[in-house]
Amino acid sequence: MLVVFIFRFRFVSDSIPELFAGWMIDSIKVVERNFGGLVKNIKKHSLTVSPNPSYSGSFIFPILENEELYKIEIYNLLGEQVISMPYGHSIDLSRYAKGMYYYKVSNGIDYYAGKLVYE
Repeated sequence: MLVVFIFRFRFVSDSIPELFAGWMIDSIKVVERNFGGLVKNIKKHSLTVSPNPSYSGSFIFPILENEELYKIEIYNLLGEQVISMPYGHSIDLSRYAKGMYYYKVSNGIDYYAGKLVYE
């Protein structure tokens, strides 16, 4: 798997009158570290959520085995968390702006993620 990082730096100093004069970074090395399996056996799946898209902002999530152990989080497109709560079968986004949202459902072992479209 290839992962690309793009970094942008601008260093400004009170002692240098020109805006772009000063330090420049011309090489960055990213080293992958293996921390001995801090996270093991993560299974990523999506859930069948209906209706999706939703015109009312209400979404119905399926029944999960041992669902009392799960937590659901909903994020907007900016990555801001708008909902975080114990797993439930119904999520209402009607008080939020229409658009695309992402959900994450996890119990620490199983991991479900997907998109919610509120039109």
